[in-house]
Amino acid sequence: MKRTPKNGGEKRDAVFRFRVTPAEKKIIKENADREGLSISDYIRKKADNGNSGIDRNTLIRLLAETGKQGSNLNQIAKALNIEIKTGISARVDPGFINRTLQEITRLTEEILEVIRHVRSRKNKG
Repeated sequence: MKRTPKNGGEKRDAVFRFRVTPAEKKIIKENADREGLSISDYIRKKADNGNSGIDRNTLIRLLAETGKQGSNLNQIAKALNIEIKTGISARVDPGFINRTLQEITRLTEEILEVIRHVRSRKNKG
C-alpha cells in the first residue's frame, strides 16, 4: 500500500544536516517527546514558528473523548431499546442525555476548528 505524504503531497527530498552538542540533542529530543512529535516534525514545527501541522496531543485527546461520548450514547440507546422491547421503563436520566448531546456538540465544534485550522494553513502555503 502506497503511503500518502503528510505535507500535502509535496515530496520531502531535501536534506538538512547540522551539528549540535550532546546537551542540545537531549533537549531537542525531550521537547519533541513531550509534544508527541518526531524530531523532524518538532524541528519543522519550530521552523514554522510553532504553527505547522496539527497538535498531536489535541487529536489524541479528542479521539479519547469521542470514544467516551460514543460509549455514553451506546448506553442510552441500549437502555431505550430495552424499554421498547420489554415495556419496562429504562429510567434514562434526561440530564445524562442532555450532557452527552452537549459534549458531542462541543467535540464536533472542536474537531471542526482543527479542520478549519488545517484548511487555512493549506491555503496560506
